[in-house]
Parts: sequence; structure tokens; C-alpha cells
Amino acid sequence: MDQRWKRIRDLRNRVFHHERIIHWTDLPSQHAAIKANLRGLGYGS
Repeated sequence: MDQRWKRIRDLRNRVFHHERIIHWTDLPSQHAAIKANLRGLGYGS
């Protein structure tokens, strides 16, 4: 699996399982990567 999608899946799993993500220092870049991947799939054009 592509590393970008793995990071997105890891973040999603932590959020949906109510785990803490506040210590992640790269949340803004994670958010940007998610948006870019969704745009690549045709969402949010």
C-alpha cells in the first residue's frame, strides 16, 4: 500500500477509535495530504 494512504488510514483509525492525536506534530500536513488525495480521486474539485 502506498505510504500516503497508510498514514491517512492510521489517522482515520485513531480518530474513529477515539485515540489521542494531539501529539501528532504534522496534522496540518496530514490534512493537506488527505485533501490532495481526495482531489486526485475527483472529490472536492
